[in-house]
Amino acid sequence: MNETHSSSVPSPFRKLFATGVTGWLVGMILLFGAAWVFSKPETASVAMLWMVSHWWIAFLLGLVVLVARGLVSKLPVGKALAAYVVPAAAVAGVAALCLAIYPDAGLRSDLLTYLPVVVLFYLFGGLWMSGGREAGDSPAFLRAVIPALVGGLMILGFVAVPAFASDSFTYRNAFVLTVSGTQIKDGTIVSEGSLEIRKPGMYAFSAPRYVWDMAEAATSDSSEPQVENGELQWGGSGAPKGGGTGVFPLKIVWRKGIPAGGISQIPPYEDMVLVEVRKTDENSKLVYCLSAPMNPGSETK
Repeated sequence: MNETHSSSVPSPFRKLFATGVTGWLVGMILLFGAAWVFSKPETASVAMLWMVSHWWIAFLLGLVVLVARGLVSKLPVGKALAAYVVPAAAVAGVAALCLAIYPDAGLRSDLLTYLPVVVLFYLFGGLWMSGGREAGDSPAFLRAVIPALVGGLMILGFVAVPAFASDSFTYRNAFVLTVSGTQIKDGTIVSEGSLEIRKPGMYAFSAPRYVWDMAEAATSDSSEPQVENGELQWGGSGAPKGGGTGVFPLKIVWRKGIPAGGISQIPPYEDMVLVEVRKTDENSKLVYCLSAPMNPGSETK
């Protein structure tokens, strides 16, 4: 009778791990409520995004609750603390490595959005651990850690693999657009600079400029910008040919949307030089977009 009773009583490890995960889940609920106070979202989905972006606060709350219960109850917290921290730390470490290799804003946003889903795998690990019949903490530790670790890495792969397979990653260091100056000349906007090609390939370049009709935009919510492809005038040895690399002097001329008050009157949302890169040997597939402010001395990759 005593052996049966003792085997049905959760071990300190199981109690503390369940406490930490419960604290994390409660913290997420509290964050959802706090979103309405701090970010004042218009919809529940926006509040949910705010909650997800601050998931680490809920994780720390679970950590504090786990340690606090262990200290108050005088239970050993080491193994439960490791089971709670290790999966999240391992996944966060791999995510940080991905961002160090590819510091892209879109990848960072996706990681912050999807990685908090790992809490569900923590919950599954807790349920699996509670259903285990094995004696000792070691099997319970594995049941708690494996789902969170594997699930977190699966989510990370779901986000990171497409990012690293994208053209944006492949060509991230292939081009450098430099703008040395922009002026209005003979009724046109002229930007001068250079385009550096570092990765050989069969490329075609275009320089679209998007110009809004302010009068139409003020009276209509569905106004569309006019799109003008600027005239590319290559200096020096001319346009890039046959997969060549190097720095190519470039002048771009636009003839629409010329402000009467000079270059300083170009609206902030129109004062960027955009260059689109297409692969001519892949049916003119758009592979990369470069941008740089029209102000002198700006550079982007």
